[in-house]
Amino acid sequence: MPQVTHLLAADRDSRASTRAGAVILRFALYPVVAAAVLYAVLHPHRIEGAAAGVEEIGAIEFTQLGLLILCAISLVQAGREAPPLAVPLRTLVFALGIAFVRELDALFDLVFHGAWQVPAVALLAGGLYYGLGRREAFVHATRTLWRSRFAGLAYGAFVFVVVIAPTIGQQAVWRDLLGETYLRNIPRLIEELSELSGYLLLTAACVEACFVCREFTAEAAEDPVRRDRPAGTSS
Repeated sequence: MPQVTHLLAADRDSRASTRAGAVILRFALYPVVAAAVLYAVLHPHRIEGAAAGVEEIGAIEFTQLGLLILCAISLVQAGREAPPLAVPLRTLVFALGIAFVRELDALFDLVFHGAWQVPAVALLAGGLYYGLGRREAFVHATRTLWRSRFAGLAYGAFVFVVVIAPTIGQQAVWRDLLGETYLRNIPRLIEELSELSGYLLLTAACVEACFVCREFTAEAAEDPVRRDRPAGTSS
């Protein structure tokens, strides 16, 4: 029996080492992908020069929309990997929907100015209804996810998109800094690229959510006590 226990422990250590190596490899790959995407969307502006405009619906916007869709798909898949953790992940999909609608505000403005707020409020209401209707599961799962690498990446993405991008893209600041050489396109391009950087970080977070949930399910399968108690509770 002690020999069996030793073999099981060695097997768990081997799987943990393999997972750690995979995490390191993915985290080394994320910056490479991000740099490639940023270069791809910035290169046309590099060719056209500082006077090139930033389209309302252009390469940067399409890339942001594509990343938001990828994030939503990843979170839905993560919830399938670990049903006990699904509620906060699915609630975040509503938040991604709001961001998606906000990125399309120029199209909604063709209906009337600020029209994007109508579907955004509907999505907000839907997210609150879904999350609050499952409060206990939401709280327990959030406790587990908050200790994961997914939470750290997601928080960093939130700071980038909501705080850093609007702050460094303020036209008044750049007008004062550049004086007579000021061009309106410069702060806007900087803001859009900062926002895109945040979405790239968010994409990495959502991809990691899939792996975090898969690891949670695997560990729960190895631990009957953990499998039978709600997510987020301690032994």
